[in-house]
Amino acid sequence: MPILGIIASSKKASPPVSGYTLWLDAADASVFTYSSGTIVSQWTDKSGNNYNFTQATLSFQPDRQNNVQNGLPSVVFNADFLINTLWDWSVIAFTVFAVIKNRSDPNNDAFLSREYSALALGYDNTNKFAIHRAGFVTSASNLINTGSNADVAVWKSAGVSSGNISVDFYKNGTAGSAALTLTSVTAGTRTLLGALYDNTTDPIVGHISELLIYPSELSDTNRNSVEAYLKTKWGTP
Repeated sequence: MPILGIIASSKKASPPVSGYTLWLDAADASVFTYSSGTIVSQWTDKSGNNYNFTQATLSFQPDRQNNVQNGLPSVVFNADFLINTLWDWSVIAFTVFAVIKNRSDPNNDAFLSREYSALALGYDNTNKFAIHRAGFVTSASNLINTGSNADVAVWKSAGVSSGNISVDFYKNGTAGSAALTLTSVTAGTRTLLGALYDNTTDPIVGHISELLIYPSELSDTNRNSVEAYLKTKWGTP
């Protein structure tokens, strides 16, 4: 197979570890519904679970733009957000992989959250990868957003238990210095992609290229395998 064909095939490949409950892939044009042009009203889940993310309000819809990351499209958020109401990923064990870039001045920005005083994954106000609750209580890792490129960021946890959660962090294959813990985390009512609970509350201004959620704490071997797949596909550091 020609080299270009090999590259194209790798970009279309499925994640190397099965069992994910959510797969959002910005490179696949077939999983998007648009309200007009490239403005996204639905980003369809490729896992088979139909955990689709939607937004009915035009002013809150993100934009799928071409040639954003490694020559591939990504979904660009600018105080926009998408919504899923079907499942809560945070109450059981999870491993969340995100190919993501945050471009604005950070302020405890959330890219994935359980709405209303619940758990959020994102950045603290110094652009370190973090977990936080309603933007007020933040535990930040020692891993900082690259800024000049997207990162493969990973949050791994046993989930919320008795109002507490502990999370391990990884960025581009490097582990954070320690697990972080939050207390008094409550179950939210919706899962939001791109913000905490509305477009003005701690949104990211940047792009999301791919999102995978597994309902377990993956082994280091499996985590490394998924990270390598994402790094090759999206050209991250």
